[in-house]
Amino acid sequence: MSYRIEISRIQVTLVSTRGGRQRVDVFLRVKHAHAHERESLGDRLNDPETLFIPLEIEERMELFAISSITYIEVSRELPEVDRIASLGGWREPATVVLNDGHALEGDLVYLLPHGRQRVSDLLNHGRQFILLYDGECSRYINRDAITRVRTGLDDQLPESHA
Repeated sequence: MSYRIEISRIQVTLVSTRGGRQRVDVFLRVKHAHAHERESLGDRLNDPETLFIPLEIEERMELFAISSITYIEVSRELPEVDRIASLGGWREPATVVLNDGHALEGDLVYLLPHGRQRVSDLLNHGRQFILLYDGECSRYINRDAITRVRTGLDDQLPESHA
């Protein structure tokens, strides 16, 4: 019995919750309705049915727990950055501070329903991995690995009246 499905692959750097950093290939499925189109890395990471993601690590196939990923980095702009923009998505400059204290800077890139476009909506939304793009690298960051997010809103905080 064969369970082969059509796939493509994308080479990424995976940073695990244990601090390890390694180059791996992530397998992306081909969308059946559009044979020339593959799922995005974000689609793959945020699939609610995926608890373990198939990777090629050092020429071996492994299933890696999604919950053990801090972030995945691709040293280029991913197609979904432009796709999200073309659909009326949002870009918000931010600093994302991880549980280990490491900070990543860039633009949060996201698409949410009208009236729910705040960064707080993004962080509380159902997607597990959020996209941060810094002009050179695209990173999908696991929300569970985030301690806090700083945005440009600091200048716009209301004054307190004592």
